[in-house]
Amino acid sequence: MYSCTMKKPFSTPWTDTIHRPAFGVSEDHPISMFDMRWSETNEISYDMHYGLETGIVLEGTMRRYFGEHKFILHPGDAWVCGMWEPHGYDIAAAPCRAVVIIIFPPILAQPHFPGAAPVRWLAPFEAPPEVRPTVPVGKRKRFLQLGETIAALDFDKGKYTSSLLRLKVLEHLLLLMDGWDAPAVSAVPTQTDVSHAHRALRIITSSRKRISLAQAARACGVHRNTLGRQFEDVMGISFSEFGLRYRVAAAAEQLLHSGDSVKKVAADWGFANPSHLHRCFRKHYGCSPSQYIVQYER
Repeated sequence: MYSCTMKKPFSTPWTDTIHRPAFGVSEDHPISMFDMRWSETNEISYDMHYGLETGIVLEGTMRRYFGEHKFILHPGDAWVCGMWEPHGYDIAAAPCRAVVIIIFPPILAQPHFPGAAPVRWLAPFEAPPEVRPTVPVGKRKRFLQLGETIAALDFDKGKYTSSLLRLKVLEHLLLLMDGWDAPAVSAVPTQTDVSHAHRALRIITSSRKRISLAQAARACGVHRNTLGRQFEDVMGISFSEFGLRYRVAAAAEQLLHSGDSVKKVAADWGFANPSHLHRCFRKHYGCSPSQYIVQYER
């Protein structure tokens, strides 16, 4: 039985900048929900995390950035974000409020309702940003109502509140995918695919060094090509890209909180040298490690 965690509503000042939130989703706590509020407009804030992210704007106007793509979100609009996907946001019109949901990816790999048509729950998170589902204007009111319902869940009361949150999250995803033409994907992953992918995931996240697909495949007892396909089918991202994003995000957190040099952090997380880490930062955060630290501390 999975349980879920909820963070109490909190306000975010305009001084927030780049950060890598520690949402803490896991097998025991697969969903974290945040009722977030901004009283003023702010500068762009970037982050990158393991948990899948989705949310609904409840008030104000927000801009969301995914690589070169920018989306303007109004009340009732929703967004999704994949695993370790670099993304950012700023507040265009305040006050602004949004319910933000972070999901432990494996719980969406194979949920199934007997007798119902199969649903590819990970599809919105796997699709390129420019073709992800959006909320039609005529459905914004329904998403607003659902978002308020989710934000109002009280985890201090009710025996089944955690289960209700999971159902509401699935309802949100179903509504978002309704009428959406998902990009073509390979066959639905089997239980063996899921098992191998999850084991490979644990191998990546249990090490500070770069883990190659060949190394993970040997540990899982399968051919590297087989594991590569299984991992991408289940997780919606290649093994190598997942590992790189994980190490960049972890290096970013160490830079912010340890006081260690870029050279030491690069060595700790399996980058060839500081220049290699610098290039990866540029790719994922759009800035250098030193700029990242300055932006966070402003």
